Amino acid sequence: MINLAKEDDVSVYKMTRNYRNSNRVLDFARTYARKRGRDYIDDSIPMRNIEGNVYIYRNEELPQVLNHFSFKTPSDWFILARTNIQVEYIKGLLDAKGVPNVILRKKDLDNEELLKVLKSNNVIVATVHQAKGLERNNVIAYGLREYQGEEINIC
Repeated sequence: MINLAKEDDVSVYKMTRNYRNSNRVLDFARTYARKRGRDYIDDSIPMRNIEGNVYIYRNEELPQVLNHFSFKTPSDWFILARTNIQVEYIKGLLDAKGVPNVILRKKDLDNEELLKVLKSNNVIVATVHQAKGLERNNVIAYGLREYQGEEINIC
């Protein structure tokens, strides 16, 4: 896309207002975008009135970290991981704590089923790939390799 935008016969319209993400989420994404170079700089202005949060934890920290969150409103939360094995592990931790949760696998759902899952009062546990394009007020990112290009792009 970046290379296409540099073509002479291509018009580029800059989006300056971001209606999807809160300031904290944009700050998180910008941190990773900067690692990709100046072509990825996002100076859009967040238009949402909620703050939202992004938490990043290493593999060994997750069981202790989950004890710090109450998940009073489960539907406000995503917990994202790199692999399906990690997703299953997270689900087991949440089940043990009695936190309502569901694993999101978009490929197994039609649009109506996906909306039902997204509207449910559950913490959604998914890989970063499955959650792409979706949003929650609070996101825990577990085990991401922030130095790898693919995961930088997803952020």
